[in-house]
Amino acid sequence: MNPVRCLLSNRMNGGSLFTLIIWLIVLLILSVVHMPSIKIGLGMFDKITHFILYGITAILFLSVLRRRLKTKLIGIFFAILLSSLYGLMIEIVQSFTSYRNFEFSDILANTIGATAFVMINYLRQCLTPNETHLLLVP
Repeated sequence: MNPVRCLLSNRMNGGSLFTLIIWLIVLLILSVVHMPSIKIGLGMFDKITHFILYGITAILFLSVLRRRLKTKLIGIFFAILLSSLYGLMIEIVQSFTSYRNFEFSDILANTIGATAFVMINYLRQCLTPNETHLLLVP
């Protein structure tokens, strides 16, 4: 399917709002609860973790938004926006604790992860098997 036509279409299956809510609660708990046995701030590993967790968050937001929005483009925009805003909110909450801090680099990793996961998902869904070679072009 033409990637532009795919982006503007409304052929999407919706996901579970319950799954998204449980995921957001678990993510909040893991982000603000004091866990002394886990070393926070492991450099690049911490950013990779943010990248992956907020990439998953964006995909879950996208799966819930799919049936509620007119086009995939709007769904992609709001999935990235909501995932990034949720990460920002958690960073703000962490700044009020004595054992966690606000880190702009975490927000950046969250947003990049959300964008990457949603765009990979878009490409995976919109390209036909004959077009997947387009993903491998250097």
